[in-house]
Amino acid sequence: MAQRTYTLKEFSANPSRVIHQAMQGDEEVVITLRGVPAVRLVPATGPAAPVSLEALWAAMPGMTVPAGPMVLPPKRLSLTGRGPTAADMLLEDRR
Repeated sequence: MAQRTYTLKEFSANPSRVIHQAMQGDEEVVITLRGVPAVRLVPATGPAAPVSLEALWAAMPGMTVPAGPMVLPPKRLSLTGRGPTAADMLLEDRR
């Protein structure tokens, strides 16, 4: 496979042209930084398959996927006019 090399300045001047060239897949496209190859552009093989939340959760070490639908607990916090204010409680806690 042939290789086409661009400097970072050449790539910055017309990135869409370089990306379209890499998408064709006929040539390997390499972008250099100060004369050293830094990035190789290759075409994507196809659209990525969607990943479910359950699959991501299961991939985390030590996590298990719960059986059934995930349901958040009902909201149980209610504020009333009786008792100390949050600011009073915070001040009391800091003493």
